[in-house]
Amino acid sequence: MAITKVTTPELIDLSNNQLVTGVSTTYNITVISSGGNKYAVNGVQQPDITLIPGTIYIINQDDSTNNAHPLILSTSSGAAGVYSTGVTYSLNGANVSYASYISGFAAATQRRLTINLSSPPTLSYICYYHSGMGSNVSTTPGTANTDGVVLPKGSTVPGSVSVEYLAVAGGGGTSNYNGGGGGAGGLLNASITMNDNVTYTIVIGEGGALSNNTEPSPATSNGDDSTLNGSDITLVTVTGGGKGGLRSSAAGTEGGDGGSGGGGGSTSSTGATPGAGNTPSTSPSQGFAGGVGADGGSYRGGGGGGAGAAGGSSASGGSGGVGLDMSAVINNTNAATASVGEVSGSTVYFAGGGGAGANSSAGSGGLGGGGDGGTSSPAGQGTEGTGGGGGGGSYPYALNAAKGGRGVVILRYDASRTVTTSGFTAEAGPYTEGDYKVLVLKQGTGTVTFSGTPTVGRPVTGGSYILEDGEFRYNTVTKKVEYYDGVGWFTLDSTTVVPQAGTTGVCNYPTTAVALYQFESNGNDTCGNWNSTSEPGITYFTPGKFGYAANFTEPSGVYLPKITPITNDVSVSGWLRLGSTTTSNGLRFIEINATTVGWSGVLCVFYAPSNGEWKVRVGDGSSSETTVLTHIYTLTQAVWYNVCVTRNDSSNVTKLYINGSEVDSETISATPAVQASAISVIGRYVGSSTGYSWVGDMDQIRLFSSVLTSDQVTALAEETAP
Repeated sequence: MAITKVTTPELIDLSNNQLVTGVSTTYNITVISSGGNKYAVNGVQQPDITLIPGTIYIINQDDSTNNAHPLILSTSSGAAGVYSTGVTYSLNGANVSYASYISGFAAATQRRLTINLSSPPTLSYICYYHSGMGSNVSTTPGTANTDGVVLPKGSTVPGSVSVEYLAVAGGGGTSNYNGGGGGAGGLLNASITMNDNVTYTIVIGEGGALSNNTEPSPATSNGDDSTLNGSDITLVTVTGGGKGGLRSSAAGTEGGDGGSGGGGGSTSSTGATPGAGNTPSTSPSQGFAGGVGADGGSYRGGGGGGAGAAGGSSASGGSGGVGLDMSAVINNTNAATASVGEVSGSTVYFAGGGGAGANSSAGSGGLGGGGDGGTSSPAGQGTEGTGGGGGGGSYPYALNAAKGGRGVVILRYDASRTVTTSGFTAEAGPYTEGDYKVLVLKQGTGTVTFSGTPTVGRPVTGGSYILEDGEFRYNTVTKKVEYYDGVGWFTLDSTTVVPQAGTTGVCNYPTTAVALYQFESNGNDTCGNWNSTSEPGITYFTPGKFGYAANFTEPSGVYLPKITPITNDVSVSGWLRLGSTTTSNGLRFIEINATTVGWSGVLCVFYAPSNGEWKVRVGDGSSSETTVLTHIYTLTQAVWYNVCVTRNDSSNVTKLYINGSEVDSETISATPAVQASAISVIGRYVGSSTGYSWVGDMDQIRLFSSVLTSDQVTALAEETAP
């Protein structure tokens, strides 16, 4: 199976971190000649390596530095202890015997060992001809680790669900003294996002209390509010219905303000005013005002407001306002089963106002649970689970005032989701309606918590992640990154280094660096070692690839002292933006440890905008440019490019990369000449005060005294700022 690059290289143990059973890995071998010949394994000199039984390993010695140094496994420090059990030898793609491998090694261009060990003894990897080049081999058996933190596949945003809610508060209570009808509880219907594993608290508002007082200060009350609240949402409050006013011999009392207003009481002179409701002019609208109490006559109150209509007139006892059709939230069948709402045919009404009481001709309650007004019979209670207002009582019949109906909260959500409830006195459902579930919360204060397959992020079931082939995790015991192959966990190979967010200010990224010039307001080295000593003609506040950049005008450059660590192997990377293509001279990107002799120094990178030609030269102390890499790659003006050059002193190979891709490679057999007076220059030709200077911008210049791998070059081309 293919292994995806990990974007968290700081989590990988860079030594002895190999793939375990079932997946092959390749070790690329080169020979470092400085200070005596030594093997380098994937660029690391003489590391101990791990060969886990059951895993296939490939030793690749194609690089020309290996020509005289065939690598073998041995039970001793010499060729006499050669170990070949589970080892296959091949030259130029054909399997050969051990003897043929040794004799034909130097002439072959493709040289491989394929290793699949079972239960090997203690081993070393050595050169067949020369001692001291290799190191130890660890053959610890691999195991599938089980402890660790799962690195999510894709987004780690928790699962969430869009929930449509219908929330109705308690209806208003009424008096028994020819009073107005109670206002319906406020009604809200909207949608919100509710996240998995978040506890949401819901309160179901009770209906307002009734009063049997006769004159003139009843204990009648508004309905209670219903609320919905959670840590990640704004509190939703639905206001209880207004209480109904009552008759007075002097002046009828006003209806109470609420979600819908209570109707005004009757009077012998002027009808009392209705309670104000949370009308459509209010945001969010929850109901309407009640009706006005009658003037004199037979003492008739005003109807209580409903969610969908104002309270009735006072010609007779005012009728309650009609509630709203909410059958789109819960259908008539499920509403009837749950005993919520007022079902009329296929329609389900909520939040109807109460009718007014009267000596005769009492008002009717509004559709949606509003109670009828009383005459010679008791007033009707608001229906529970509707938020309907109570019907107003009559005079002189005692004990016939009415309580408002309890409210309700209904949640409608995707059928794939699961919800857990706790604490409610009464609830019903959830009912399935097509692609949705409908949960009815009828009484009390309680909580709801959603779970289920997330719409974003990794799926969960039963509280555990569903692991898929290709998942990654960071193992907190071994301190290594592992992948999941659908059966078990396996440790990742550590040779791939790729970018991660926030690397631009890290000095040693993607490997140990000599210097980093970010040009954030100055020419200092972020690594703290090689700050510039003069910066003629440069400004540092040009918008850059990352933050600010250095802007160069001809002639100008950033001068550095001779950088002692850079003498042989070298790599340089940076972001360049060409500002002009009209200059007659070529533009110097960088010269490292150069003298005043034309092309001298360890490395010089040069670009000619006239023909798009790049030249890279390893200086040998002369003014000649006969040994150069020459390549045509034209830069477009005002566009940022990542340019990287690497020089391998042992193989004499110099490579040019543009935007992370290798565009040319040449063998340049020159010996760099570094003198005591040498300096390094960014953006200018060290041997001239005019011309040959970069015209445009530079950013994020990195210098290395090593040869970057292609993966490391890609990492630099893809790095991002914090």
